[in-house]
Amino acid sequence: MSRGMTPKGVRAWKNFEREVVRALSKLAPSARRCLQYQRDHGMPDVIAGVLWVECKSGKQHRPVERVYRETVAKTPGRRSSFVPAVVTKAGRRKVVTLALADFVRIAGAPNQVRRQMWKGGQP
Repeated sequence: MSRGMTPKGVRAWKNFEREVVRALSKLAPSARRCLQYQRDHGMPDVIAGVLWVECKSGKQHRPVERVYRETVAKTPGRRSSFVPAVVTKAGRRKVVTLALADFVRIAGAPNQVRRQMWKGGQP
């Protein structure tokens, strides 16, 4: 358990990561949570296809731009395969932050390439 987090807070954070995985599994069936504290050190909260996702659900989380910059810095193979993204809670809504260039690359990819992206291959 993280320092200063109550059991209720830990459940909420894990449940948020699970929600993100469920939503992203519609695009990338292999989407999964990374168990950072148990075995996946240095990994994101969620991997879904080409997305390297950090999830922030706390009421007092840091500014999204700062979290996004940290996520970019931690993303391996930045120029080749993974696209860093941050998912935050905005009230009941979930908001995704990623670079415009990455969004255009994913959205503008031909269908065959897009299918490969969500299987976890390189874009």
